[in-house]
Amino acid sequence: MSHRVVDELRRAVDLDVDIADRESITVWLMRMSSNHKLELFHPRTGKIVYQGIGFRGSPEIVFDQYVSHVIEDIVEKHVRSAEFSLPSVPNKQRSHAALEMEAIILGARARLRNRAADIKGKLLNDGLSQPRPVLLRSAVEPINVRGRIQGHLSELGDREKGEKALVGWLERFAKSNPALSNLMSFLIGTAIAVVGMLLGPK
Repeated sequence: MSHRVVDELRRAVDLDVDIADRESITVWLMRMSSNHKLELFHPRTGKIVYQGIGFRGSPEIVFDQYVSHVIEDIVEKHVRSAEFSLPSVPNKQRSHAALEMEAIILGARARLRNRAADIKGKLLNDGLSQPRPVLLRSAVEPINVRGRIQGHLSELGDREKGEKALVGWLERFAKSNPALSNLMSFLIGTAIAVVGMLLGPK
């Protein structure tokens, strides 16, 4: 059974995939095949406006760039969400949860890229009864999902080890100095908070 944060990530990813398919990928086919104006915007590509022209040439290049950016934006969003959520997963379940999160995010990327290939194939169709998918060609660097999540998992382990070591030292010091016990309790809490800020998610 998956942890709650994994189920929440899955639902959020599925929602974003559906929206991206409808509003950023399939819309190209719906608009360009019906000669309606296509108007889109992305911070990295700027405003995109096409009407009354074919897909081959500049529109194909822009499609690859635009869709690739949209996909990687979704990947980045949910990698960050996974990094934020992992600390709330019990230590014994954390490695498994991280693997599940990786699979969900990588699966979303694959689904969107496959959908984009199908739409691109239809837009490039030269009268074939069954258009073939055409893969995206883009210089957009894909995010290293596994490296990011596993790296964060390692950082969490280091943080927890650091917290335990520091708390252990402070507790031993408090036992050897009973008169300072109240002060040491305060220092333990403060130390844990400081370690968490220093080693927590960036």
